[in-house]
Amino acid sequence: MRFGSAPNRFRSGSPVRNGTAGRAGWRSLRPAVRRGAFAALAASVAVMGWATYVFAAPAFQSVPGVTVTPSKAYTGDSIQITLDGLPPGLSIPGGSVTLAGKRLSVPGVLWAAGIQPIADNLGKISFTTKIPLDMPYGSSELAVGNLPYGEIRTTTFKVLAAEVTFSPNETVTLRGVGI
Repeated sequence: MRFGSAPNRFRSGSPVRNGTAGRAGWRSLRPAVRRGAFAALAASVAVMGWATYVFAAPAFQSVPGVTVTPSKAYTGDSIQITLDGLPPGLSIPGGSVTLAGKRLSVPGVLWAAGIQPIADNLGKISFTTKIPLDMPYGSSELAVGNLPYGEIRTTTFKVLAAEVTFSPNETVTLRGVGI
């Protein structure tokens, strides 16, 4: 079928509806032209997707992580919390560090003693805090929230329970807080 032999559906004044262009549309193109058009479309989508990915993530951001040293301790013990992959100069606001849903103190924030930790040029923050005496025993989630973009970083931490053993004819003195 030659292009000129088809009825003229594009005359001035005649309505044209979608899909009424007959076979003079996509299917009438040569297969090589269709493949080329598809390849160009796929390449532009790939390039646009790549560019979106590059511009979506800030240059400083590598996935922020949180680690606790040691990974298990008794109530009243000190632990060191380290965050990395953060923007330089970021500080941790009060109330954003929790263990089993209970707030842990951050030095220099909300009347806690010490100097408030601030992320260094590599995006790393490290500070020491104590496990509250009323913390439940067992494995719990330690969470640091209020990070950039509303992120929350978590890790698992275990609060140890004291083991007490007695021997016959032995004198034992127990001390504690809140008993």
